[in-house]
Amino acid sequence: MTWQAGDWLDGGKYRVVRTLNEGRVGISYLAERKGGDRVVLKTVRDEVLAQLAPKERDKFNHKLINEAVKLARCRHPHIVRCLGSFIEQGRAFIVMAYVAGQDLASLPTKTLPEEEALVYIRQVGEALTVVHG
Repeated sequence: MTWQAGDWLDGGKYRVVRTLNEGRVGISYLAERKGGDRVVLKTVRDEVLAQLAPKERDKFNHKLINEAVKLARCRHPHIVRCLGSFIEQGRAFIVMAYVAGQDLASLPTKTLPEEEALVYIRQVGEALTVVHG
């Protein structure tokens, strides 16, 4: 099920503001917590879940919840904070901190100056070291 602006999830904890991004497997929503804080809710697209048998869905949801638990332990300035997870209508969600700004994919030019690209590459490398630690 694709959620729409105004939909409440996780027993009324989160209100969907809008869809942020859709990939081949996942979909991300901008949402607000009751106090007004903005968060990102990440889940799996309908088409992906539809291809799974019920036992496979349960296994997939469990895997996603475990990923959230592991990610929540990662503390680094270049890793977005994982705030938790929940299951809604048979689908796992990961709750992430919302970071305002522009992502690299939406930059007007896809070619960065070498010096700027190296800054991002170092940041990603540092973050990956923490995640794989």
